[in-house]
Amino acid sequence: MNFLAFLTLLFALSFATTPSSETIHWLPHGCSASSSGGSHHGGGKVSMYELINFTPSQNAKVSYIFSTLEKKSIELAPNTATLPKSGVNNYHALIAEVSEDNRVYSAIYYIYKHGKPSQTSPTKLTSLQKVEFEIKPNPLPREHDRYSGSKEYSFLVTLDSKPQEIEVEFQTLNGTKKIYKSDANGVLKLTLPNDFKNVKHIRRANKASHFILSTKTTKNNKEYFTTLSAPYSVNPTNYWQSVSLGLITAIAGFIIGIFIYRKRKNG
Repeated sequence: MNFLAFLTLLFALSFATTPSSETIHWLPHGCSASSSGGSHHGGGKVSMYELINFTPSQNAKVSYIFSTLEKKSIELAPNTATLPKSGVNNYHALIAEVSEDNRVYSAIYYIYKHGKPSQTSPTKLTSLQKVEFEIKPNPLPREHDRYSGSKEYSFLVTLDSKPQEIEVEFQTLNGTKKIYKSDANGVLKLTLPNDFKNVKHIRRANKASHFILSTKTTKNNKEYFTTLSAPYSVNPTNYWQSVSLGLITAIAGFIIGIFIYRKRKNG
């Protein structure tokens, strides 16, 4: 095989296996690379979400699953979903499915809501088969936690609830792009990038950004595309906490140095 033929084959394989980053995905209404508009639990105070890369001419099936696993259908207007109140706390799931010829697209976004105790574990929501082809958090962050830069997280890729060993595209609204691959058990592990700019030394002053996981597969002569999008925040240990610790260490070293100098001078 000559070099040109090898490059042609390599390009074809790359095109066939690399998931599309242009498929539908959810983001909070008005969200952009410079302003995410979501809380650390995925927009708990936000009630409107946009289905990005969706056109009104397409036929979308949108549903909203409460933490109690109760399911509600939602109408898009034109590409925006307004969430109904559930009255219960914990994670909820917003799902969209679009069928077009021999292609099936799906998008999922998990949202933490406050309210009465739901008495249902978030694991029941994530393990529930919401669409045929799905990327699931494995697990979701705890109630007072959040996805943060420089931390490792686990996800699960399934087709008809069966684990899939497959390439997954990762991208953030801050500009990071990478390709990962889930293992034979469908488990995908990745470390979120700390790709925030102009970080302020007050945690609440830094808005969350979003990451998007996307992948595709085929089944029965149909192509399946799916995405999982979620907010992630600045990791304080990479910025002001480490700066504060360094400052404290420097001051302590300075004080100890003065003490040793005076002791030697007087001794």
